[in-house]
Amino acid sequence: MERCYPVIVTIGDGVSSTASALIVTVRATRVGFGVDSDGDGFSDIAELATGSDPADPNSHVLGKPLDDSSVGALVLSKTQIKLNFAKANNDSVKIDGLLALPSGFNASNVTLLIDVGGIAKKLTLNARGQAKLGNDSFQLRPVKRGLAAPAAAKFSLSFSKGAFAGMLDASSGLSNADLAPVQRNVAISLAFGTGVQQKTQVLSYSAKKGKSGVASE
Repeated sequence: MERCYPVIVTIGDGVSSTASALIVTVRATRVGFGVDSDGDGFSDIAELATGSDPADPNSHVLGKPLDDSSVGALVLSKTQIKLNFAKANNDSVKIDGLLALPSGFNASNVTLLIDVGGIAKKLTLNARGQAKLGNDSFQLRPVKRGLAAPAAAKFSLSFSKGAFAGMLDASSGLSNADLAPVQRNVAISLAFGTGVQQKTQVLSYSAKKGKSGVASE
């Protein structure tokens, strides 16, 4: 997402000076962590994870740039991140929550982008709302309301045996250090269809340097 701001730049040598008016464009990353080169709201890392072009604002999961109307709140019931600093490729993420569903939602072949503190994953759901790719999995459990189509579904996601520590340190301060419980904020986003649901989850994080770290509510 782009926002433009007028600025005045003054250059001087101690004797004389000149001023010019400029418009500065700021591209805010709405989903993911790091640079958003094309200003569509998705970080370059998130776009590369989904196979879209980080230089094309119309190439990403939603098929259009993000705007305020396409971003909603994500409801989370459980979040747990475990980091293993002693053994490579042994980090894990587990999240449970409630996902709002659009009218007439059909899970079959829906592409889902999940971003947890800059850890970006792309999964494709089957007709039962399930997805599994390597050590990553996702499952929807629709909340039924009489005969009407479900408006929401409980979900569970799991990433395991991954190398997540470096990214989560950079994005959320989950450091390889001796830390008593400290507060850390982790941005979590799920994008599918024409919208994104996200929340910055406040977690309690404790760690032993060179051994392990755990973040949870």
